[in-house]
Amino acid sequence: MNYDSYKLISDRDTDLVTSCCGCEEEVRMIEDEVVSICVECDEAYPEMIEEYEYDEKMKEHYTEMYADEKRDLR
Repeated sequence: MNYDSYKLISDRDTDLVTSCCGCEEEVRMIEDEVVSICVECDEAYPEMIEEYEYDEKMKEHYTEMYADEKRDLR
């Protein structure tokens, strides 16, 4: 990415996803309050992370699950 592209990047250009399930967030008005909510699981105020971070987190999770399952079969 060159410098001109970097300067013109907006929030919509980043690949942010929710840390709970890797989906987009949506902003809603609830009782006169603006609330960010995960589109998939309806969790309020989700932590937003880069998509590659979510992918790495899930890769680690599945690796641990596989190791635990393999250990239980012994």
